[in-house]
Amino acid sequence: MSGKIVLDDSDVVSIFTGGSNPAIYTFGLGSGSTFKSSELIKAAKTWVAKPGTENNSYCWWFNPDGLKCQVLFANEIGWKPGKVRIRLEFIPDEPKVPPQESPLDDLRSNLDI
Repeated sequence: MSGKIVLDDSDVVSIFTGGSNPAIYTFGLGSGSTFKSSELIKAAKTWVAKPGTENNSYCWWFNPDGLKCQVLFANEIGWKPGKVRIRLEFIPDEPKVPPQESPLDDLRSNLDI
C-alpha cells in the first residue's frame, strides 16, 4: 500500500462489515462500524490489556492487505475509500555519532590553542 496517511484522532473511519468479518467486534466496538480514529486506538489498547483475548478474530485487523473502509477526514468534505490496518513498526534510536576529528586538531595541539 503506497500513499499512506496517518489518521488524526478526530478523523472518522467506517469499516465495511459485509460477510463474516468479525473484526469490528474484536475491540468491543459493538455492531457499529463507524468510529473516530481515537476511539479505535482506545478500544485496541483496552482489548490488548485485558486477559482472555485468545479470540482469533483479531487476526483480521493485522491483515497485511488491510480492511476495506472509508474515512471522513475532519478537514475535508466527503468520504474517502481505502483500507485500514494495524501493524507494529520498529523505529530505531539514532546511533550516537562520535565527534569527528577536525583536520585542524593537529595544528591546534601543536600551537597549544
